[in-house]
Amino acid sequence: MSTLSYFVRQRREELRRTSPDYSLRRVAERIGVEPSYLSKIE
Repeated sequence: MSTLSYFVRQRREELRRTSPDYSLRRVAERIGVEPSYLSKIE
């Protein structure tokens, strides 16, 4: 796992604990990518 992918996933998971707006699907939608692509990055 690369440092970038580790950082992205850890940060999203931290934010998701306080807000459901940071689910994988919602983040992917917000940044304009497919959820499967974001999952591959993570």
